[in-house]
Amino acid sequence: MDSINILSKKYKLVYESTLTSAGMCNHGSLVISYRDQSEEQLTDTILHECLHSLDYACSLGLEERQIHALSALIIDLLRTNPELAKRITKNHD
Repeated sequence: MDSINILSKKYKLVYESTLTSAGMCNHGSLVISYRDQSEEQLTDTILHECLHSLDYACSLGLEERQIHALSALIIDLLRTNPELAKRITKNHD
């Protein structure tokens, strides 16, 4: 995966070995950067940064601890309920 759509904006996913955190979202350039990590952690990092993007776009004012918790909770919800994940991603045309 090299990009992700967030509220009709295409964010490029970019590996950056020099990041001091697991990931970072740049709203101006529409880039989500990530550093080297396990596949499981990378999934969490990408979702975490997507939540930052949504928070920014909607002016929610979420705190870092809230973003962190939501990321873990959403991943767990979808992994433990695969039928829900299918339903959410199903195209209802």
